[in-house]
Amino acid sequence: MVYIRYNCWRHDTPITLAQKGFWILLALLIPMNPEEPDNFIFGYVETGETPINTVIKATQEEAGVEINNIVQMGYILAEKKVETSSNKKHPKVSTINTAINIYHSFVTSVSSNWNKQETQHRQVLNSKNTKKILSKRNDNNQLVQILDYVAEYVKKLILKIEFEFKKKAYNPTLPSSQVFNFTKNKEGMYCIVRDFNEQHFSLPGGGCDLGESWENCSIRETLEETQMETSNTKIIGVYVLSYMAQTGALHQVQHIRTLSNCDETIEFIPR
Repeated sequence: MVYIRYNCWRHDTPITLAQKGFWILLALLIPMNPEEPDNFIFGYVETGETPINTVIKATQEEAGVEINNIVQMGYILAEKKVETSSNKKHPKVSTINTAINIYHSFVTSVSSNWNKQETQHRQVLNSKNTKKILSKRNDNNQLVQILDYVAEYVKKLILKIEFEFKKKAYNPTLPSSQVFNFTKNKEGMYCIVRDFNEQHFSLPGGGCDLGESWENCSIRETLEETQMETSNTKIIGVYVLSYMAQTGALHQVQHIRTLSNCDETIEFIPR
């Protein structure tokens, strides 16, 4: 049985006028052509460049959106139960195969092309090509199942809280997005998400130490709180979830695209 748990944290301080705008991480990143899922407008991580710097640079260059003040909001972890031997009397061992970090930022400017790209999003979601694109990704079926589960979980629990707040405090005509950085362990194993149980697996949130990378933060927090090892991980992609408060629905394309040192590109379009 596999379980997944999402945790986030933020400062409960009054929202200033300067902060009134949607929190954003990565917006308007969609395939240039739905029939060519490998064709993305987002660039690769350059040598020596951090994932956060990549997000800032690519969002400005490709989407026309300037973002700053990125802060880590939490992470998602997927747990996989495996038998240590054929003897069923032996206890099962829990391993973390996937760690997903979530960032938010404040919008400083938004491209005027949003309405055009919003229409493209709708066309993709209603397209007959959706099943065709998904069928091309069946070789990564395990990861797709994780994305499917995460999307529903975030939509039901996180959006209910975050976006209800944003409807009141922020301009509803601006897009808001979240991004999830996926990692995998050295064996290249993916988790198959089958159930969710809050009491079984939980992380208390917390934050990264000064100067600590998000990868090390994820590994340290997991080890400290759950005693489950997540070393030898590497980035395999990002999951982008966009929302427009004015429409009151998630209708944007959600996708995975690879970052550095990856062999595969995985496209996920909600059914």
